[in-house]
Amino acid sequence: MLIDHNNLVQKTELRQNLAQILARVYKGDTLYISDRGAVKAKITLVESKVDKKKKIEKIMKDLDKIRNQLAGTGWGKEDAATTIRKMRDERSRYLLERDGKNL
Repeated sequence: MLIDHNNLVQKTELRQNLAQILARVYKGDTLYISDRGAVKAKITLVESKVDKKKKIEKIMKDLDKIRNQLAGTGWGKEDAATTIRKMRDERSRYLLERDGKNL
């Protein structure tokens, strides 16, 4: 796991500067606490139910936009089995053409 060193806080620094560190977390930063060179904990802002609901609503709106964009292309109008069958046939044709074999 790669951690930005700006978000890494030593345990002693946490004890000495708790108010400033919590202020960073309240602004939205995620901080990692290390003890003797090893990361031991993560401090992050807890999402409220309202935040989660807003996030879900945004995702649903984005999903509706994507569905509307795809509706004009004809994508998604067949069942899954038909789609998978077409994908397999397409892949088989590709592999045969790649290997120089005729259908």
